[in-house]
Amino acid sequence: MCERDNCIFHKGTGDNVVYLSVFVDDIGIYSKSQKNIDEFVKEFKKLYPNGITHTKSNILDYLGFRVDLSIKKQVTLSMPKYCRKIGDLLQQATAHTRKKDEEFNIKTYDSPASTDAFNVEEDSELLGEIDAKNFHSIVATMMYLAKRTKPEILTITSFLAGRVSKCTMQDWQKMVRIVGYVIKTQDDSLVLAPKHLIPEVYCDASHACHVDGRGQSGIIYTIGGNLFCAKKIQTSIRSVI
Repeated sequence: MCERDNCIFHKGTGDNVVYLSVFVDDIGIYSKSQKNIDEFVKEFKKLYPNGITHTKSNILDYLGFRVDLSIKKQVTLSMPKYCRKIGDLLQQATAHTRKKDEEFNIKTYDSPASTDAFNVEEDSELLGEIDAKNFHSIVATMMYLAKRTKPEILTITSFLAGRVSKCTMQDWQKMVRIVGYVIKTQDDSLVLAPKHLIPEVYCDASHACHVDGRGQSGIIYTIGGNLFCAKKIQTSIRSVI
């Protein structure tokens, strides 16, 4: 078991090492040796004689990801089905606003937010109970996506996550814009093909950009020029203007 992540297991050494990533009842198996993977699956099937689902392919669906291993020394990650699921959630949430046979259309965008994304209109109408629940559900669903293959929506999605207890029509419109961006870019992917193993960190910050005087920071981590982690931080220090 990995000391830093209890969901990662490994056995063996060198080219014979086998790694397992476990999430509830979904298991990913990784090794340089296909023989080692086949032997593990064979032994695993003995433990569960009633049957397990085993997928062997260079393109796999795992935990909402589309994992493409078809190019040597490269992993391509995307979540097109998950993006469409978010569009479906918005369609269901707005069904009561359309006529019976009216077609659902969502406007797409080239960016997830406008330049005034942090502005809060105090006189914007509060959402009703049902719309507020749908808003919360869609924002939470997008947070999962933001932390995996679409880090560019992380900042605005996190901002809206802080608005779920007091969400307004303005917040709803911001959420709809993110969904429109997600739908337009659903086939975009993260490509992991590091040229070296040198880590690099980039960070930036904006001062007093929130209505309560707080600032906003962002950090991305790369290895070999490939993004592997992104974080946003809303600073706790307030400025008096």
